[in-house]
This record gives sequence, C-alpha cells and structure tokens, in this order.
Amino acid sequence: MHDKGHSGERCPACKDAVAALLERCYGRVERNKNLYLPALLDEWIGGPCGADLSVIHSALGDLRGNKNFANPAWRSEVDFFVSDPEFIVEFDESQHFTAPRAEALEHYPPGLSIGFPIEDWHRHCVEINAHDNDPVDRDEKRAWYDTLRDFAPKRLGLGPTVRLYSREREWCSLDPNREMDVEAFRMLIDERRDIARSGEPLSIENQDRLMPWVATVMLSSNRPKEREKDPAFDEGRFQALPCIIEAVLASTAGDGVILFPGGWVHGGFDTAASQIEPLFQCAHSVLTEARERQVVVCIGIDGRFNRPLENDPYDQDQLAVAFDRTGLIAAGRKFFWTDEDERDSITLAAGYAEREEGLPRTFTVGDTGFYLFVCYDIYGPARKPDKYPNPGVDVGLNLIHRFCPKKQGPSQTNYFPRHGFAPVSRNWKIPIFGTGVFYRRPLEANWPSGVWHPLESEGLLTHYDEYGISPAKTIGPIAVEEREVVVRVYEGYRPAKPAVGRSEAADPARKGGKGGSGGRRDQFPVDDLADQREVFFESVRRFAEGHRRSGEIRNMRTKPKDQCWVDIESWRRLGKWRPLYEFYDLIERQGRDEVTVEFQCGTAPYGALANLIKEQMAVIAAEMPGLPRPNVDTTTPKGWTRLQFTYPGTANPDEIAGGMRVLIDRTRRDVDVWLAEHGNA
Repeated sequence: MHDKGHSGERCPACKDAVAALLERCYGRVERNKNLYLPALLDEWIGGPCGADLSVIHSALGDLRGNKNFANPAWRSEVDFFVSDPEFIVEFDESQHFTAPRAEALEHYPPGLSIGFPIEDWHRHCVEINAHDNDPVDRDEKRAWYDTLRDFAPKRLGLGPTVRLYSREREWCSLDPNREMDVEAFRMLIDERRDIARSGEPLSIENQDRLMPWVATVMLSSNRPKEREKDPAFDEGRFQALPCIIEAVLASTAGDGVILFPGGWVHGGFDTAASQIEPLFQCAHSVLTEARERQVVVCIGIDGRFNRPLENDPYDQDQLAVAFDRTGLIAAGRKFFWTDEDERDSITLAAGYAEREEGLPRTFTVGDTGFYLFVCYDIYGPARKPDKYPNPGVDVGLNLIHRFCPKKQGPSQTNYFPRHGFAPVSRNWKIPIFGTGVFYRRPLEANWPSGVWHPLESEGLLTHYDEYGISPAKTIGPIAVEEREVVVRVYEGYRPAKPAVGRSEAADPARKGGKGGSGGRRDQFPVDDLADQREVFFESVRRFAEGHRRSGEIRNMRTKPKDQCWVDIESWRRLGKWRPLYEFYDLIERQGRDEVTVEFQCGTAPYGALANLIKEQMAVIAAEMPGLPRPNVDTTTPKGWTRLQFTYPGTANPDEIAGGMRVLIDRTRRDVDVWLAEHGNA
C-alpha cells in the first residue's frame, strides 16, 4: 500500500493502513479516542471489574515494588475505536511486551472476553522482555493501562478489545483498495473477536492446561482400490458411527472431540453437504445420551464426482464438518490442493478461514479452540506460515483421506506427521491430531495421531518419539464391516518428550545424567534429587517441564526426599502459614505406596480459605486424570490443613503431574480473590 515501503516497527503507514482497512470493513473508525476511563483502582471498586482489577493491581505492585503507578491524569485513549459494532482495536508495539504486562496477563480472570490470543501475548512478553525505566514505573503504567483497555468492554458494554501486534506482518503491505486484502483483514479481526475468551487466568499452569480429550478414529479397510470412493460402502460406515461414538463415550469422562478420517462417507455425484444431515441423525441419539457433556464429532465428507467411479473421479467437494448433540457447529472446505490436477478438478475454499454452510471452520469446547484441516490443508501453514498464521486456535484437527499400499495410491505414512503435523505444531504452537483410513494394510502401531512439536527445535525432526504425544488409552480393535477400527484417546495432552531434539548437543543429559531417568535428572530445576524414588521424581519433573517459573518448585526435604512444593511467588510474602501446593510421597514416613498432590495452608489464619477449597474437592477430583482419592487431613501437629488427592504408587507419573495442574488450575484464582478480599493480597 505504502509507496515508500515498510519502515520498521513504528512505520506510520502501518497504522494508517490498519485505520483504512477497519473503515473498509466496519465503517466509521475514530483514532486516539478518549474513553474517559478512570486510572485509579478505587474508581473501579464496586463495579463489575473491581475485584479482578484489585488482584491485578496488587500483583503489579508486588512485582518490583512500584505501587503508585496509576496517574489520575491519564487520558484513556485507544488506538482505534470502531463504531458499529462498538469495539476497541489496539496496535501493540514491542515496548508493551514487558514483565509487568506478563504478570497482569497471568491474573486475567475466567470469563473475561478478549480479542487476542493471550498465550501468544504472554509469550511475547517473556521473549521480548522490554524495559523502559524512565520513569522507574513506566512498565507498570503501560501494563496497567493496557489492562484497563482490556477490561473497558465490561464497564462500557463494548465488544472484546482486539489487539494486533505490530510485528505480526507488514501491515502497510495490505491495500484497502484491494478486495482480497480487505477480506483477509476482515477475517483476522473477526477471528480475534470470535476468540472472546480467556477461559482461565494465564497462570503458570495455563500454558499446559488440561484441554478437552481428543479421540482419533483410525480405520483399517479391506476395500478394493477401485471401490475406495464407492458410496455403496457408506451404509457400513453409517452403521459403525454410533457404535464407535458409544465406545469412546464409555471410555472417557467430561468434554472432548471424536475425530474421524476424511471422506468417511461419499456422496457420489451428490454434493458432500447432502450427507451432513444423515450423519447427524445417525449420531444424534448416542450424543443425546451424554447430554451433560459437550462432545463434538468431526468427520470428513466427500462428494460431487467429476466423472464416473470406474474412471477414478475427483471428489469436487471435500469437507470436514463438526457437530454436537445440537446439530452442525462448524464446517470447512479443502483450501490447499494436493497437486495441479486436483486444483483444476475440485472446488477449493477461497481462504483458510472461509465459512462453509454458513458456519466457521473453527469451534470451541469449553474455552479450547479447534481448527479443521481437510487432508492436504495441513501443508498450507506447514509450507507457508506467513500466509496461514494461527487464526487464534489451541488445537488442530487433520482429517486425512487414506494411506494405501505402495503403487496403489498415497502410501508414505510418515509424510503427514513429519512434514505436516510437526511443522504446523511448531508454527502455530499447538498440538495437532490427525487420522486416516489405512486401505488394504494394517494400522501402524507407532504412527503418531497426536503431535506436539518441541518449540526449541527449529529443524526437521525425523523420529516419531521426538514429537509424538502418547495416548492415555487405546480402544479396540473394534470390528466393523470393512475390517477394524482402533481409537486412541488423548487426555491432559502435552509433549511426550522434553522440548529438545535428539542430538547430544541439544540435550547434554543424553550423555549420561545422574539418576537414571532418561538422563534428565541433572537438568531438573530442583537441587539434589537423586534419592527420590522414580514415580515421585518423574511426577514432579513432568509437571515442572511445563512450569514457567522453575523457582516456584522447591524440594523441601533432604532425608528422605519426599516433599516438593509449588510455592506461588505472590503468596510467599504471607509467611510461614501461607497457602501452597505440594507433591508428597508417603512411602517412607507412612509406609504407604502412594503419592499425593495437595493444597495446604495454616489452619488458624486460613481455615476459612481451606473450607472454601474443601467444598470443591469432589468436583476437582473428578476432573483429575486417574481419579485420585480426595482426603482432608487436619491432624498435622504443626497446625496445617492439608487437602489431599491420593494416587497409588503404581500410577502413571503423567496422571499425577496432570492432577497437580488441575488442582492449581481450579483453585489458584479462588485463593487470589479470597486473599484480596481479606486484605492479604
């Protein structure tokens, strides 16, 4: 757009382009509009944001000791104000990504609608870590005022505040007179507005929060090559659909997603859309039985042959659809072609965020956003990440059509995970799940239907164990008309390996660290752990790998080494009886082969807080992987109340680590609010 070219992060043409594009999309836009928001916390107390802002204000003041950062003379100007619909757009340059801003984001409450991917913004704060100490509290001021702009919609009745990062792209390269650029910008803003979620505060645990389970359905089929697309086989797959869903529901709890392959059914010469309602009706009754759960079925549908079946036709329609018990909630059409012949033979989506059947191709379960890839779509963001950036989702779902024997069709099974799943996982910083049909060949036991690329590894990873996620359980094989189905269920998923590559240079521990646990003990952030038994050490280690602040993990015992605290920084100043979380191994002192994850606090000063958390224990235990046994212990002579969740010593360490994440996730916010209300913040 700008004749002189892009002039860096503070390029004035970039802001001009954003303003012009907003006007093209939404009409009247005001720049630097003053919303007359109060700067002082006292003027927010008593309103809908008061308690939440009080927690954030205290956290900012405690971070570096700068407590009087709010200036009553602050002019609450916003970069852009869109009039219809009413919402704020902020254009964030690097100086906004600071440690105080990260601290504020960590304390954002559940239910706050925000128009930006909070995890990305937090990561920018950690990576950029900008400093401006003139005046000394300049960073706190920026963080506080940005927070107030994010909370302004609750006070003023606006749509969620949308944020753009100045370095996301060269904004001045977008031309407001070019329809393609306008539509791309509109989709970006609409997607940011559709995020409208925070789900939970971005605490240390939120980066590894327990997401909804994902079940990948893999089919081994004996169909002959010439019948792979034959609609005559659809009846068998319709019959298998409710049986597979029922098996998954019986093996899981809570909310989740069931992922079927691409082209599960074929419409023949009819459109793919003609099969949506029959599929929904086929699954509706079994989904309705799980009415207390949000379960989404994602399934591929092909249709509209371009020539007769005997001439190996292309399916001009290739869709991925998602429905729950209420009906269709998302749909996407293939946008990235396999080869030139296919590009000329099928109907492609105009863009990777294009709506289909009047619906977006993204959906949410709880506060977790999912994106639908139709087969080769995964190679779009893998090969062209700048053209296909993450649209604000947390999980990618790839519905692959088929893997065939050699010389009978696409046969290289490692290509999708190695060149598709892993690069997109790295580029979008999310896990990718995929599945397909294995025609005339057995299912591959080690084929990774769940991938999370280690972010520190920039190069191409060649081994499945470098990026594959281990499923929590496997269902089947389930006998079906064509042969068999195997379902892998992923729960509490996160990278199966530490975020390093295979080389010894990247991972010094592979040269022979102490302790024998995969060579990783010498890299663990807790001192002198060699004497802890394996299940306890591994549980703490796997929790710590996703823990942003290693200094909060403190080994408290030397003989025996049976306790490890997660000691929240903002609570430490409360002294000896402060609330904290603990891993505790009962084998040595109590002779019980058990490990607990616990919330603890002094009974005298914080008994009421303990009672508040105690009321939630049954619900929390039900959400924890492995379903630990809840227990309240007030017998400690030193005056502590311990809310315990007990795992057997034979439990999977990932389950124990996941239990601690759930415990902190479900209680930390309540503790912060309670402390603020009782003058302890």
